Amino acid sequence: MRAGSRNRASGTVRWGVILFFALAVTAWAIWSFSLESGAESARRSNAAYRLVESAVNRFAILRNAFDAANITDDMLHENFRKIAHFVEYAVLGFLAQAFFAALRRMNGHYAVHGLSIGLAAAVIDELLQSTLRDRGPMVRDVALDFAGVLFGSIIMWLLFGLWRLARRVFAR
Repeated sequence: MRAGSRNRASGTVRWGVILFFALAVTAWAIWSFSLESGAESARRSNAAYRLVESAVNRFAILRNAFDAANITDDMLHENFRKIAHFVEYAVLGFLAQAFFAALRRMNGHYAVHGLSIGLAAAVIDELLQSTLRDRGPMVRDVALDFAGVLFGSIIMWLLFGLWRLARRVFAR
């Protein structure tokens, strides 16, 4: 190897380790929220909602976008927890696919592995909730969480495709 050149395999492994760690931390955070009591979960959600509500009201562009979409404050508040779950799992799906991309395993076979990781995380999440007296598992939540995984995965696949296209175009 030439002096100063980078070993591609070591860079691949490094990114794989970083993304695996990010994936594990994301799953841990999701599951730790699921182990909170219903009251504690509601308190945390309300605090997060107040931050979002403040941002929407502070920035005219956000307020105008919500008004244009006919999204009222009541609608946002009512669906905030579901939106948060969707976003958490979108991040998980994105990271799962990015992990396989970093290891140069970006094909249909490994895409199914990434989706399976997300589905397993959603099922485990609901099973954890079943251990608490004031919370319970819901199949609808698994479906919503998996929709988030699918959305995050699609975003990663699109970005990866654009990156590969750019490499081909600019490598000439």
